[in-house]
Amino acid sequence: QIDLPRDQASGLIQVRNILGSIDGIAFVEFTHEDVVRHKLVQRIVEAYTQHAEETGTARRR
Repeated sequence: QIDLPRDQASGLIQVRNILGSIDGIAFVEFTHEDVVRHKLVQRIVEAYTQHAEETGTARRR
């Protein structure tokens, strides 16, 4: 999970870029469809995603 401000580099992304092609190492990315919590929590996650997209503050992946 990446919780950093947009202007701060993520070590997780760097690790994925460096190690992602090594056999035996895999990275899994989840979407809002993977949220299996209470429906209210899922709607909150979706609202934040929509807000980020509308304001141009979506996180880099």
